[in-house]
Amino acid sequence: MTEPRQWLFGAATFKNLREYPAFAASPDGGRMIGLPQRFFHYFTTDGLLRPLDHGTGIIRFGYSISGDYIAVDSASGRVVLANAKTSSISSVVNSSLANFIDFLQVCESRYPYYADEGDLDDSIQAAETLRNELAKIDPAALEPGTYWSDFLSDVAIGDYT
Repeated sequence: MTEPRQWLFGAATFKNLREYPAFAASPDGGRMIGLPQRFFHYFTTDGLLRPLDHGTGIIRFGYSISGDYIAVDSASGRVVLANAKTSSISSVVNSSLANFIDFLQVCESRYPYYADEGDLDDSIQAAETLRNELAKIDPAALEPGTYWSDFLSDVAIGDYT
C-alpha cells in the first residue's frame, strides 16, 4: 500500500486515503489550499480557481453532482453553490473554505459509513452520527435542502456502502 497523500490548509494537515490532492493558489493571494480531486460524486475540482464573472467576486474551484459550480464568495468568504448557466448563487455550502475542507476530511475519514450487509437502521444511524460530528464544525451548512443535508440524506438511505 502506498503512503497516503496529505491535504494542506493553513496549519492543518490531514490524510486523504483515497484521492490525490489538487493544489491551487487561494483567492486571498498566495496561501495554498489543498482539495481532493474528487469526493464521491458530490464534488470534483479541476485544480484551478476561476472567476465566474468579472466583478462578482465569485471564484469557482469545482463542480457539484448536478454540474453546478462550487465557488468561494470572496466578499463573505463563504463556499457557495452557483448555477452553471447563470452564475447566480443558489445556496451556501459552508461558511468558509476551511469548514468546507474540514467537512470533506471528516466525511472522507469516516468512510465506509456502514457495512455492505447493513440495513436501513445502520445507514440512518451512520448519517446521524456523521451529522452530529459535522454540526460541531459548521451547523448552518446542515440546514434542510442544503448541499450537505442532501449528502447526509443519501448516506441515510444507504448510498455509501
